[in-house]
Parts: sequence; structure tokens; C-alpha cells
Amino acid sequence: MNSLNPGHNLVPAASVSYGLAQVGIAAAISKSLEIGCLVCISVLDVGGHQIAFARMDGAPFQSINVSLSKALSVAGNGLANHEFWEFIKTEEQITSAASQLIGGNWLGGGLPIVLEGSLVGALSVSGKSNMTQDIIIAKVAVGAIEAEYFTK
Repeated sequence: MNSLNPGHNLVPAASVSYGLAQVGIAAAISKSLEIGCLVCISVLDVGGHQIAFARMDGAPFQSINVSLSKALSVAGNGLANHEFWEFIKTEEQITSAASQLIGGNWLGGGLPIVLEGSLVGALSVSGKSNMTQDIIIAKVAVGAIEAEYFTK
């Protein structure tokens, strides 16, 4: 119980660490090079605060903001961008309202980072790539984060 506000407790929030974010970024860069893409990678905590970012040489500068907005969308709703789009695409009012949200980006390539059943962050990819490639790269990056987390 909280002495400042009796009857109300704080909710603890776990967050992806800088070290884990760097593991994800390294994996994303490696996969991007393997499939011939040049991308920006954003890693955010659950509050939408940037933990880490990388822009590969040659990645379009516009992708900096696209990557960030994809990650913000994921941090805000806890779903992969492409999954959220499938959920809302037939609802015109929702898609119109969602596009007005800060970070309301439903392009594929943003994924939640879930560890031990809790959302701990978001990772997204955007660049000289298509959405399928962005999703593949992001999945590899999140997989590397999970593997690193569970081996330590």
C-alpha cells in the first residue's frame, strides 16, 4: 500500500536494456546485409522512449522517422504493425482516427519485444527494403534479443 495514496499500488514495468537493444540492432544489420537491404532500426521501451537507434550507411534519411513511428505504434498497442493493420483495416473510422495518433504507423516492420510474458519494448525496421523484408529483419532482431535474454 502507498502512504501517499492509500489503496493504490504502483505497477512495476520491465524494459528492454540498452545491451539487449544493441544485440537486436546487430542482428538486424547482419540480416539486412545478408538480404541486400539498407535500413534504420529503432528500439524503444514500453513507454515509447528510444533506447537505441542505428541507420546503416545508405539508408534513406526519411526512414529515420518511419522507423521511429513504427516502433511507437508497437509500444503503444503491443501488437506488430502488420497484425494491428489486419485488425483495423476494414474499420474506416478506426483507420482514420489511428492515422492521427502520434506514431500511428501500420506499415509492416515493427514488432513487440516480449520477455517472460511481458511487453518490454518495441523494435522496428525501415529503409531501402519492402515491408516483407522489414518484417523478416525485425523478426531476426527480436529473436536475437530473446535468445540473448534467455541464455544469461
